[in-house]
Amino acid sequence: MDQEKKVENSRRAGGEPIYKRKGVAFLINRASQSFRNRLFISVLTSKGHSIRLLLREWTEENSGSVTRSSEQNIDVFTVKCKTEKGRPGEFSKLLNEALIRIENDFKKDKQSAVLGTICINHISHLWFFRFYKRKRLKFIYDATEQSLPQWNFKVKLLSDLALSFTSMVELKLLKKIRVDAVTISGSRADELPRFSNICKNSQVLLTLPSMSQSPTAEETAAAEKELKGKTIAAAIGGFSNPASLEQALDVAASVVSCYENVIFLFIGKTYASRDTLKSMISAKDLEGRVFFLNGLPFKKMMAYLENSYVGLALHDTDDIWSEGTADNSMRHYVYMQAGLPIVGPEICEGAEAARKAECCLFVNTTSPVDVSGAVAYLLTHPDEARQRGERGRDAFREKYNWECERQKLVALLDAASVR
Repeated sequence: MDQEKKVENSRRAGGEPIYKRKGVAFLINRASQSFRNRLFISVLTSKGHSIRLLLREWTEENSGSVTRSSEQNIDVFTVKCKTEKGRPGEFSKLLNEALIRIENDFKKDKQSAVLGTICINHISHLWFFRFYKRKRLKFIYDATEQSLPQWNFKVKLLSDLALSFTSMVELKLLKKIRVDAVTISGSRADELPRFSNICKNSQVLLTLPSMSQSPTAEETAAAEKELKGKTIAAAIGGFSNPASLEQALDVAASVVSCYENVIFLFIGKTYASRDTLKSMISAKDLEGRVFFLNGLPFKKMMAYLENSYVGLALHDTDDIWSEGTADNSMRHYVYMQAGLPIVGPEICEGAEAARKAECCLFVNTTSPVDVSGAVAYLLTHPDEARQRGERGRDAFREKYNWECERQKLVALLDAASVR
């Protein structure tokens, strides 16, 4: 029976069209198109939902408009606002326009006739839906790291008060919206009882890599050939500011001065230009000992990691968000997948898993002396380094992988009738 006949039979029986709940609008900030969002979208897609990505972007170019494009076979509607200091009502007006366009778009799609679910992952978006009057919509909220308290308070007390205030507002808005399901990042796991009081369908959901993203034997062999038998200290995640990059290069300079076969591989986007990096490397006499690789596909990155000796979860210092926990959240898990001993901080989501697996040396990662000392220790204790890496890989395969974690999300969506 084709789709239209199924729908017609459903209507004759007095029910709603069977594809009534198949349309999902996933609302995120352009800057936060994270690995976690892609995991969510993969689960929703596997459950038969049709996805429309709704992005908020602060820009001067074509501001005050809603544009449409396509990314990885998903239709994307981008709300372009004129900088964060623009008119307060501009975003709400443009977001409403975008949602109307998405609703009309779904009506043209026989596989998903109407918008049925809205996924939100930013506290600032909740305020708009406080006034959103569409009926029969399901709301899913992903409670990740707080971003509104990122004001540059010099006094920790003021920062804590800001965080407490936004958490209170967050809960009040969720209660007003009557959210149907809440997922909570591991770094906010201690807040589960508070969210459960607002929504019974609340669940801590870790951001984990997938076992299916491990490299093939051929990819690993190709990376091994490229690295030419060097001892690799790898750091993933990139650098967003000069202080973080300077600290990382200080670590490299300290280690390579004592160990001639060690090279450092920094994988991820870095704020600095190629000329700036070249100049900084030259100034610290690190030519041929430090390499930067930007924008690698995940599997290729894993091929390099599986040929590395140690994984560094370096602290990406930020003047506004000094703890940088969200930035570090996945690094421990990725190194565990690669079977590497880890040198990293205790302040992030993945640290608890690494602690249980006994695969990490915890240090103050803003201190080049502490980090280089931990790397040197692992270099001079190869048996312990290997054992730590093996324990981490075993823990990843048994528990800390997306194949295990996604079942929680599937069950949560079913409980909230997002089917």
